[in-house]
Amino acid sequence: MVADEQQANELVAAALLRDVDVQEAGELDHIGESYDDVYGQILPLADKPSRTLNLAFQFWDCWADSAHHDWQCCDNLSSDDWPRMAREIAASLNRGAGGADPALVQRF
Repeated sequence: MVADEQQANELVAAALLRDVDVQEAGELDHIGESYDDVYGQILPLADKPSRTLNLAFQFWDCWADSAHHDWQCCDNLSSDDWPRMAREIAASLNRGAGGADPALVQRF
């Protein structure tokens, strides 16, 4: 993996983990607040984002949407599922692994 791609992965992983803290602090309206800024930061670093990086952004968008709509946007997911999944995706990004949990890949 090239250094720029790893930097992009680390930026997104850190943003996901910050939003875990945001949710755990009860600040649901702030989940996803930095999505556009982070996306803009990774564009010059990852011109062809990895499957895991794409998954992370799709997940993050759905998480923010669900949080802003009283957890009604994604079937069979509770508010407690999102931080767990965010941690799993962040760990995968930090490892530089393309192998995110197959259940997450299928869902997002």
